[in-house]
Amino acid sequence: MTNEMTSPDGPAAICYRCAPAVTWVRDADQTLLVDAEGGGHWSLRGAEAAVWDWLVLGYPYERIVRFLSLLLRVPAGQAGKVLCSTLLAWQDAGIVQAVGEGYRGKPGDQRRL
Repeated sequence: MTNEMTSPDGPAAICYRCAPAVTWVRDADQTLLVDAEGGGHWSLRGAEAAVWDWLVLGYPYERIVRFLSLLLRVPAGQAGKVLCSTLLAWQDAGIVQAVGEGYRGKPGDQRRL
């Protein structure tokens, strides 16, 4: 994933992007992620796999919250909390990285969601 997402209701300076060493493949019922440097690996299923797919497709934050709300059959506010906790868990695991609002990266490195 070379995308970056900014949460409109989180701290204004926080964006997320995929950790550089993480690669992934979409399987029939899961998304497999591998840290090529550290050797870590993860299996995303259900809502987590859907969120990953939507990030990879470049969907904006509001659309991901709306889709997650429909998928989980919960209000948008609760879906937003689920999305934020998912991103924080992925950050703790080293799957995504938080970057500052001023992050520019290399040309073509990412696009804003």
